[in-house]
Amino acid sequence: MYFEEYEFLFHSNLIENERSLKALTDSTSAWLFAKKNRYIIDVDIIQKIHYRLLRRLDIEVAGKIRTRDIYVGDKTGYDKCFEPGMIDTNLREWSNRFYKVKSWTNIKEMSIDFLKIHPFEDGNGRTGRILMNLQRINDGMDPLVIHVGKEQQEYYTWFRK
Repeated sequence: MYFEEYEFLFHSNLIENERSLKALTDSTSAWLFAKKNRYIIDVDIIQKIHYRLLRRLDIEVAGKIRTRDIYVGDKTGYDKCFEPGMIDTNLREWSNRFYKVKSWTNIKEMSIDFLKIHPFEDGNGRTGRILMNLQRINDGMDPLVIHVGKEQQEYYTWFRK
């Protein structure tokens, strides 16, 4: 694994205030699994990536599509994510578009769309950043490292537009 990949995983966990060695180990496992399967991203693979990320942090939700409503946001307001009955169809449509993106702008849009679907109760951000970086390496770019602080706040602005 390249240093940039390790760095993006480490900082992706920090964004979620997850600092444990087991979380980093599991993030690495999820990333290596994603890279191994990077040409067949579908709902099943996305769930398996999520499972590897959360299996030791929260086995109750690891790899499982959520069945209840979720609201995400910050002090400026909260938005309701897709209703549970809409997740499967939208996630399938999202995964069918996964390989059609060919620019950084399109990859960002896909990342935003994934988090709007918000298929899991927890771990959507880290799963989404793995998928985003998988698209980046598939298109010949380096992984994007988002550091806590200013870069994190800039990243959050993607979802407010």
